[in-house]
Amino acid sequence: MHVYFGKKVGDLPITLGLALRAAGAGFNVGYFVCAACHSLPYANAKNPPDLRVDFVVYNKNLDTITEKIEQYDMTVLQTCNHLSKNDLAFFIKNRPAHTELILCGQAFDDEILTAADLISEIRGGF
Repeated sequence: MHVYFGKKVGDLPITLGLALRAAGAGFNVGYFVCAACHSLPYANAKNPPDLRVDFVVYNKNLDTITEKIEQYDMTVLQTCNHLSKNDLAFFIKNRPAHTELILCGQAFDDEILTAADLISEIRGGF
């Protein structure tokens, strides 16, 4: 599990790069963006057949993600700080073993950071 956090802008290009690189290597990627926090103009666009990244807008819960996560080798949760700590911790512990999870947000509590394989604090921006 990767965790990218910080108060500055910068996690979007990192996570998009990870998603596209994984897709180019043949992985199926789910890129989930909170409807209340971001708007990606391409989130509802039809992907080219050879692009293996599904852009999905989710509401402030994990239902949509939980329903779809089995089909992905990599799952990105963009701006997930609005989720409750308990829901997010439960989701992390119960995700499919084959799924690489990427979390992005402004801050995470110690329980989530302890579960991470990679932690990056984003201090810069564009």
